[in-house]
Amino acid sequence: MDAKYKTCLRPQFTQTIFEQLLADHSLNPYGPKGTGKGRLLDDLLDLAQRQGLQVLRFDLATHQDHYASFLQQAEFQLRIYGARHQRARISMLGRLNEPTHLLPSFDYLIKEAELPQSRLLILMENLDALTGHGLHDFPETFFHQLNAIKNTPGLTLCCTTVQSHQGSDFYFHAGRQRRSSFLELQPLPISPLTLAEIRQTLHQRLEGSPNWEQHPQQQAYLRLIQQAPHPMIYLQLVANDFLHPNFPKELNMAERTAHYDGLYQRYCSALVPNVSFASSSRFSLFKK
Repeated sequence: MDAKYKTCLRPQFTQTIFEQLLADHSLNPYGPKGTGKGRLLDDLLDLAQRQGLQVLRFDLATHQDHYASFLQQAEFQLRIYGARHQRARISMLGRLNEPTHLLPSFDYLIKEAELPQSRLLILMENLDALTGHGLHDFPETFFHQLNAIKNTPGLTLCCTTVQSHQGSDFYFHAGRQRRSSFLELQPLPISPLTLAEIRQTLHQRLEGSPNWEQHPQQQAYLRLIQQAPHPMIYLQLVANDFLHPNFPKELNMAERTAHYDGLYQRYCSALVPNVSFASSSRFSLFKK
């Protein structure tokens, strides 16, 4: 494996994704919440930037209620690469309060940018914020725009979702009837985290921490994270706890189990309401 992938959360999987994007394949990595989809896009962003490639990165969940803010963010990122939208009807300057139907389309914004390179990677997290039953402020043609973008040589999309994107998805536009907007992407399930990948990530985050480096049950933590419904959330909780200056060294394993169980329960309940993880047998790993 190329050394440039070693700092990625999933080195082999990320290499596969990155190489396919450079081969003009638009992809849909998908997996449950907390499995590292955002981290995957961050790793791809870092790889692209280190190679001097043009790349845009969005979280559609933060823009779903305001299409104008999405376009403004797109224009800001495009300008980093020297793009200039001279014509007022294209520029987003001072247009945050304009109605969606008066704003330029995303594909037209890119077309008119006159980028110095023909290759552009577009990374979109939470594409499914615009699908299903939710209301949002994006135009009905947005998926058609993305389809036009990915069919342009040199332009590729990588869009993450919880479930596999099925090509033609219904989604809503505020105040209008339901419409079908077509977008075809190659689905790729997020690979489960291996113990080696979890160990590498924890060692990177906890390097120099005596709480972690001297802990006798590291392997139990690794297995616990791997088997959790939301591995990346649990990994973050464990890392934050070990880095805390008041790390509870005095807790026995039964008490530590209850400590992590409580943290995990409170964190996950915000993502999956009315679901309890307290009785899960995976926590017995700490009781040995």
